[in-house]
Amino acid sequence: KCLTRFEEEAMSLRGSFLLGRAEFFLKNYENAKRHLVRARSKVASSGGGDETDVENAREIDVWLARAMFAQNPRDAAPLKIYERVLKEDPNHGMAIVQYANVAVERGRGKEAIPHVLQTLILCSKSKNIDKELLSDTQKLFAKIMAKPGMVESLMAQISQAAQSPPALGYLANVCKENGVLDACRDLLRRSLKISSIEEGSLLNLSLGYMHVLELTLDYQKAFEWFIKILKQVPDMKVGHVSNRNLLDILGQITDVKDPRLLRGTYDKCPKWVKIGSLCDEGECQVSIPPLAQSTIDSEKKESHHDDDTKSSSSSSSSSSS
Repeated sequence: KCLTRFEEEAMSLRGSFLLGRAEFFLKNYENAKRHLVRARSKVASSGGGDETDVENAREIDVWLARAMFAQNPRDAAPLKIYERVLKEDPNHGMAIVQYANVAVERGRGKEAIPHVLQTLILCSKSKNIDKELLSDTQKLFAKIMAKPGMVESLMAQISQAAQSPPALGYLANVCKENGVLDACRDLLRRSLKISSIEEGSLLNLSLGYMHVLELTLDYQKAFEWFIKILKQVPDMKVGHVSNRNLLDILGQITDVKDPRLLRGTYDKCPKWVKIGSLCDEGECQVSIPPLAQSTIDSEKKESHHDDDTKSSSSSSSSSSS
C-alpha cells in the first residue's frame, strides 16, 4: 500500500521487485508475475552488464519462477529457470532450495536430498546468514524426512565424514524444530551409536534424545537412557550432587539394573511407597521414596522460623503505622 501511493517508486526496479514479493506472499500470483516481469525489464533496460545487474536478474528470475510454480505446479518453465540460474551460479541458495522443492512436490524427495543438504552447508558457511533462506531450507528438509524411508535414503547419500555425531545431531534438531519427531529420534539414535564421552557430544545428544522420547510419550525408554548416562559418567557433578548420588537415590526406588518408571513389579521396587488406588494388583506406578525424619524435622524448623519472621515483620509494620 505504501509503494502504490508513490507511483514513481512503485515503477522503479526496487519498487517493482518488492511489490512482486508482497503479492507472492499474499498469494496473488498473477499480480506478482506482472510486477516481477516489470522489474526484470528494468534490469534489461539498464544494460544488465555489471555484476549487480546480473545478481538482480537472477534474484528476480527465481522469484518469478516461484510465482509461476505456485500458480501452476505442472508448468515446466520454473524448473528450466532454476536450471539456467544454477548453471550460471551453482551456489545460488534460493535457486537450489526451490529446485529441490519442485522435486519434492512431484514426489521425488530422494532426489531433492543432496540439493537441500548443499543449501544447509552454504548457509552454515555464509558470514551473513539469509535467515529466510535457512528457514525455508530447514522446513523443506523436515518435510522430506517426514516421508517413510527418507532417513535411510539420507544416510545412503551422505559421506562417512558427514555422518559425525554433531552433524546428525544438527539434522535431528532441524526435524524436531519442524515437528518431525520420528525422523528426529531415528537420527539421534544413529548419532548416539557412534558418539563417545571423549568427543563431548554424548551428553548433549543424550539430552536431545531423552527430550524427543518425552515428546513422543515414551517415558520408559527416556528413563532407561537416563539411567544409562548416569552409569557412564558417575563422577559428573552439578553443584555437590554427582550422578553416582542420583543412582544411589534411584536405587532406593527401583532396580537400576532393570529400571522401571511407570509400571513395575513390587519386588523390583523395594522402597516404593504404595499410594491408594495408584497401586493395582501388585504393580507400582508412583515412585515417591519416604523423606528421612531428619529432613522432615529440618523443614518444620525452617517453616516455624519463616512464620516467626513474618510475625515479627508484621508487628514492626503495625508499630510503624
